[in-house]
Amino acid sequence: MKIRELIKFSFDEMVKKFGQWFLFFLANCVAVTLLILTVFMVKMIEVNQDDFKALFKQDIGKYGVVSIGLQSGGQYTADEYDPEDCLKCYEEIKDKLKDKFVDFYYEDNSSVITNFDEKTENIIQESDRLEKERLGLVYYTETVFDEFDICFKKTETANANNYPVLYLGSAWGDSLLGKIVELDGTKYFVGAILEEDSKIPNKEVWNSRIAELNAENNLNDAVINVYRTEDYVRENSMGILSRQFRYEGDFDEMEKELEGIFYKYKGYVNVTRLEDSVYSALIPFKSLRNMCIIFVIVTFVTIELIYSINQFLYVLNDKEDMGIFYSNGASVRDLIRIQFFKTIFQILGSFVVALAGSSLLAYSLGNGGSVVFKEAVYKILFYRTYPPVFIITALFGIVLSIVPVICISQNKPADLMR
Repeated sequence: MKIRELIKFSFDEMVKKFGQWFLFFLANCVAVTLLILTVFMVKMIEVNQDDFKALFKQDIGKYGVVSIGLQSGGQYTADEYDPEDCLKCYEEIKDKLKDKFVDFYYEDNSSVITNFDEKTENIIQESDRLEKERLGLVYYTETVFDEFDICFKKTETANANNYPVLYLGSAWGDSLLGKIVELDGTKYFVGAILEEDSKIPNKEVWNSRIAELNAENNLNDAVINVYRTEDYVRENSMGILSRQFRYEGDFDEMEKELEGIFYKYKGYVNVTRLEDSVYSALIPFKSLRNMCIIFVIVTFVTIELIYSINQFLYVLNDKEDMGIFYSNGASVRDLIRIQFFKTIFQILGSFVVALAGSSLLAYSLGNGGSVVFKEAVYKILFYRTYPPVFIITALFGIVLSIVPVICISQNKPADLMR
């Protein structure tokens, strides 16, 4: 029989038993939707980790956070310590670890700049990518740029008056490079312009929290006050201190080396590995992923069992339909193909419905979030989720056809029409 006739027979059979096939269609829609959610979660975790690791110049296993809290009457109760002991403790740690220890610091949040000099005002007005209302000054130590994959163009002009140094995002353009600008009454020297789409990890990750799907901050609009590392530590270490670091050695050995300092300051010193923070941040996602995997497996197995039993009984009991097929010149091979087409219609239909529903949901979520969040959702869903879901769904359709195909192929035409 021709393919066109086989498709018509398949469609007529589904219409004849519409209620039964519609229930299977709904069940398949639920199964494929769960599958999309599960694969999305798996890919989201992979992308999150890959994008985060790509921001660093070295393996994230070398990075961590050291926290010192000697602040009286606050979160910590180290009343026996002078606030300046915080800096003393930190210097002891650096001296103990020597060249293996490289510290750095950067901020996510910043105070909004309210006053600009005329030259800077003109730059803001000329750029459609900069919004004056949300521009803010953040503080980075100079060692930050040695640890992250951030490229920039430095000026050859000397900072003759030793003004505080600014690094600006690419959206500012190159016209301010090497110039003096005034922000909130303070003069700064523009030492570098960052390359477009430069990024740095979101600080929340270091604290076991991920605020955005990509866990990164875009620096296109950045206004960065770059400090010498030792100067920033000295100015911002009264009672409580938290710094990121890279350690060229074994973390367990490092903690053993610092045991004396930990004991001396009675537990007010803490060292956390970045890998542990990332692992903790991803625990909720992994728990939801594992739960979805269980639901998907149970749903698919249940559908497979019910569908196989139903089609097995159909082959054994619905002799009238078989007779109609044979009277129209169908062979056993044609019956197998009809069965296969019916299953494919079910699977493809449910895939299209689930795809449309998940795409609509992604569109709604994307419009409610930031640009970074929207791009991340679309990238993961359309490029990393739908292709494997389509393959898995197609394989599931083949599996669904196995039992009825075996039943048909193991019987002679006379047996099926009996």
